[in-house]
Amino acid sequence: DDQTWNFTTTALPDSRVFNGDFADNAGEFTVFPGRIDQVGEGGTNADAIQQWAFNKSGNQGSAGVNGNGLSTPFGPVDQSAATYYAFLQHGGVTLFQELTGRLRGNRSYRISYLAANRAGNGGAQGRVTVADQSTIYYDSGAVVWGSSTFLPVSADFATESEFDGSVWITLSNESGEGDQTVVYSDVRIVELADYEVWSALYPAADLSDPDADYDADGLTNEAERIWGLDPTSAASRQVITAAL
Repeated sequence: DDQTWNFTTTALPDSRVFNGDFADNAGEFTVFPGRIDQVGEGGTNADAIQQWAFNKSGNQGSAGVNGNGLSTPFGPVDQSAATYYAFLQHGGVTLFQELTGRLRGNRSYRISYLAANRAGNGGAQGRVTVADQSTIYYDSGAVVWGSSTFLPVSADFATESEFDGSVWITLSNESGEGDQTVVYSDVRIVELADYEVWSALYPAADLSDPDADYDADGLTNEAERIWGLDPTSAASRQVITAAL
């Protein structure tokens, strides 16, 4: 008899970004309009957004959390795509989070997030980066996200074999002078499964199902990946059997 091997993909951990939906301590931003350390009726807002560090250049600038059941003056016209969101008021304001130890070398990742301008701030510019001390792995560039609704953004990037120091994700307001606000929500970075990276090398073939057999050669698409074969050619096959 011959022994048959069944190949399965391995589930990967969830997002490498913590509190990317800004929900962890959203309930501590109940004082209007939702800025960090805002004092008003009902008390004082939290002095930080959990998992995120805050910085600003110059004397002006603030950040905080708006959203469901909270104040909402800093969001776009249509805020329905996000439950909670972080706002960065004034150019030069950043939120950043260290990812050291959560990203691995020589891996492929997908970053995704929602971004928008505050309603009425049509010229505001935002930027998102993932970088270590010497290499920028992802850079959205300075973008006017638009103030009508949240814009979903997604892109893939790859890391090098080793990192140069700490790795950070940075959400920034690049608007320059003036009271211009950008907002972010649902910030995620997930490691792409080996199968997904491999199948992208064959864009003309439908390899969405690893258990299917695209070239009908008797081997599943996942088996062809593991054996280093061409999933689009039936002539590319390697059968190994072991007698029992």
